[in-house]
Amino acid sequence: MNTTVKISKSALEHFSQTCGIMVPETGGIFLADKEGVIAEFVFDRNGKCSDCGYVPDNEALNIILVQKEQQGVIYCGSGHSHPNCCATYPSGRYSRSIGDMASAKLNLECNPELDRFIMFICHSSCGGKEFEYEAYVIFRDEPEIPVKATVVVTDDGVSSRQTTLGTCVCSRRTATKRVISDNSQ
Repeated sequence: MNTTVKISKSALEHFSQTCGIMVPETGGIFLADKEGVIAEFVFDRNGKCSDCGYVPDNEALNIILVQKEQQGVIYCGSGHSHPNCCATYPSGRYSRSIGDMASAKLNLECNPELDRFIMFICHSSCGGKEFEYEAYVIFRDEPEIPVKATVVVTDDGVSSRQTTLGTCVCSRRTATKRVISDNSQ
């Protein structure tokens, strides 16, 4: 199982300059190029955020996805911020909350072309902490088990450094796809 996640420097910077500096529980989606390198982060300006959750604006994100897919990039995962007081593990794994793991599983169900779902979770510097993140890979054949990813940051398709840093996440049962469905109950 491939736990390496390649991300362009510009996509990681956009994630850090949005979710990494705003109030916790903001997020967006990641798009990958044909080689599987995350090329872009799309910040969800209209997503709903609260003290304990981020709910994506699936309608708006699906419109963007259709446009971006025509440009040759595909949906591969999501990222969002967590309050600084949270653990650095996706929510829902060891609790009865809906959380991140249910969201990842639903996104895999709604996107049968994905073998894995990539989840970046960050602590925002908004709370006085340094920006930090972790990335997880959730595989289709083991959707209950998030695997910590090795992140390779690339610059114009060339590997520049490897990082595995820290953070966490929260979310509702929503899925991003060409036609995103919101299964919140």
